[in-house]
Amino acid sequence: MVLTKAQYSLLALSQVTIEMLTVYAAYGAARYTAQLYQIDDQVPGITGLVTSLLLSVRYTPNRGVSFDQNMMSYGSLLGGLLVGYLVGQIFRWLGKKNRLKPGQPIHTVDIEEQVAAYTRPILVIMLGALAINFVLNLVSYYSSYTQAAALMQSLSSGNTPFWLELLMVCLTTLLEWLGIIGSYNFQLGTDSTEAMANLNYALAHHTAYGVPYPYLGSSLYNSFANFGGNRARVGPVTCNGDCGPQL
Repeated sequence: MVLTKAQYSLLALSQVTIEMLTVYAAYGAARYTAQLYQIDDQVPGITGLVTSLLLSVRYTPNRGVSFDQNMMSYGSLLGGLLVGYLVGQIFRWLGKKNRLKPGQPIHTVDIEEQVAAYTRPILVIMLGALAINFVLNLVSYYSSYTQAAALMQSLSSGNTPFWLELLMVCLTTLLEWLGIIGSYNFQLGTDSTEAMANLNYALAHHTAYGVPYPYLGSSLYNSFANFGGNRARVGPVTCNGDCGPQL
């Protein structure tokens, strides 16, 4: 019982730290971007945090509300940094023009004045975030992204031209940076017909050179996006990517 409660506590700690890293990144990026241009950083930082949370909200068919963990966790860190940077830049362009002097303290009594001065950038950011949120929820509601991912998955399997494989890899990498699942299902990549054909060839010839499917999309993605790719060794055979299962 004690270990179970401790596990729940550690899980809660993980949920409010690692699983919300993108939200904190948006806050920090917005705040320090404002500081870079000597602008009051309190309001931009909070606006960046709220914007990141707003982009993560998803509506369910039963009128419930939930948060997309993929948009909040460390997997979408780059997206959070971009959101925070854009928020800071919008405050730079549309916010108060009289900037703070270096080392000038900010008193609590000045917060209302700062909020009033930043009404225009806050409205622009919130309206833009609401528009993006509406599109994301619309796509999620009609499963448009799932259908598009299935189409890209079918295009990237089998003897697909190399340029199309490379295009799908680049698209998957970009989506993964933004915290969105790409077009490849890597859990099933080693169980595909093409991957098994590569494995059988490697076992028969004791080399991965000359496999029938040298340009599988998941092989390219694993090799260049996962710190050098996954390697499996079976005796003297060395296989990269989809040549065989990981051992």
